[in-house]
Amino acid sequence: MPYYSATALHLSADAIEYDYNVQHIVASSNVDISAYGLQVETQKLDFRSNKNSISIPHTFKLYNTRSSFTGDSLNYDLDSLSGHISCLEGSLGRTHITGEEVIINESELIFNDASFSTCTKDSDSVTYEIQSDRLTFYPQLGYFLAQDNRLSISFLPFKLWIPAFVYGSGRYSVFSNSSGLPNIGSSQREGLFLKQQFGYFLGDSINGSFDLGYLSNLGGYLGGTIQYVLDKESYITAGTHIEGSDGYTGHFHYSVPLNHFFSSYKRDDKTWEIEQNFSFLYDSSRDYSAFFRLFLDYRRLEEFYRLSKLPMTELHINNFKSLWNTSFNFLVGYGWVEEEDIDDSSLISSSKLTLSSSSKYPVLSTTWVLSEMQWDVLYNQYTSQSWSRSFVSWRNTFYLPYVTPAFAYHKQLANSGGPFFRYEPIIEASEDEIEIDLEMFLSVYKLLVKGFYQLEKKSWRQLDFKMMVDYGCWSAGILWRTEMDSIGLVISLAEDRTSR
Repeated sequence: MPYYSATALHLSADAIEYDYNVQHIVASSNVDISAYGLQVETQKLDFRSNKNSISIPHTFKLYNTRSSFTGDSLNYDLDSLSGHISCLEGSLGRTHITGEEVIINESELIFNDASFSTCTKDSDSVTYEIQSDRLTFYPQLGYFLAQDNRLSISFLPFKLWIPAFVYGSGRYSVFSNSSGLPNIGSSQREGLFLKQQFGYFLGDSINGSFDLGYLSNLGGYLGGTIQYVLDKESYITAGTHIEGSDGYTGHFHYSVPLNHFFSSYKRDDKTWEIEQNFSFLYDSSRDYSAFFRLFLDYRRLEEFYRLSKLPMTELHINNFKSLWNTSFNFLVGYGWVEEEDIDDSSLISSSKLTLSSSSKYPVLSTTWVLSEMQWDVLYNQYTSQSWSRSFVSWRNTFYLPYVTPAFAYHKQLANSGGPFFRYEPIIEASEDEIEIDLEMFLSVYKLLVKGFYQLEKKSWRQLDFKMMVDYGCWSAGILWRTEMDSIGLVISLAEDRTSR
């Protein structure tokens, strides 16, 4: 079998013709292509190396370990990172996507006359499908935006219109803040609540949501969010809400990548650019990354407390490779935090420093352990008093086929005294604690338990339960939080367990 090899492309076929003068390659019959971590199977390939262009005029299959697509034809220019695909259909994880026409650009893939769903065609449960006039993938950001959508649910005789819908796994996406489903539940502060988000889209770089609802203890709920993508990897998110008689809450977040400061990976390398063009096909969690984040938040934390971040900054370095081929994550955070007791308007300010690292250790072919260490130091000021606190945490998470238990030990190293400070669960602890997290799959049921057990008081400070029922392509369940005395209905699209 003839074989041809290029810098980033390997080609085999029953017959290969090569014209040296014009650098033109034509492969036919049982053509197999390996390029940039992807496999392509077809019956004919036209490759012009002098123009750096690839043409597949017949039906083809494109796949790797987490995705598989078929199409009628493909044309792609390696220089401009642009191309065209006819009649593409396939799956990305558990998401099934079709498009009559796909336009490939450097920073996006546009599906025209598209449909997507996390349901399989032979599913026995309630199924859904969303049909879109235009569906846009943003590969480097890891999410897609669907516009002018018709939602079909198997038990409804009519379709529901959704103007815009943003979808993406939390592992791959920068944000995904709009949903066609309402948020229903109950909490001690809000009482019974009903909240609905309506997504909007204002161009390739701006989208967000209008939020509307009602809180039985507080009154009307009104607000919105906006996300602005500065470039392929930097973004800003902001939002504000009026929560009835409690007034307003708000946030501003800014994130910028720092890979070019920490990595020798050349951004003008053609292989890197092409991999980024199709990065939605890969498991991006394995990619090295570094980024900086700025937080400005003002929100209600508990029944009688408000929390402000004025501001908080974080530096993240993920999947940093050590000399022993072990990956580590580092987080350095610093900033100021204020808490306000509404009854006496007292203020507590705090400066926080966090250092953390994590590494993965394989145990068996289907089992691995994630070990994490974190050190927190706080300097607090309350009226004329000042004090410092220090914590260290060690967490081990065991990833097994049907259950994921995690055990953590939070040790208070130093506490010079001062009022009770309620910022974040780990900082909220007033003594040594053991944390237990359990995620279990039993047939179609999923159980999640999270608890903090105080060793000195020998009692549970917080215990949360979440029970979900998997209906194949979507799931529903109940979340109960004992500390907040809240219960809520949870409805979500199917999760891709392979990405855990």
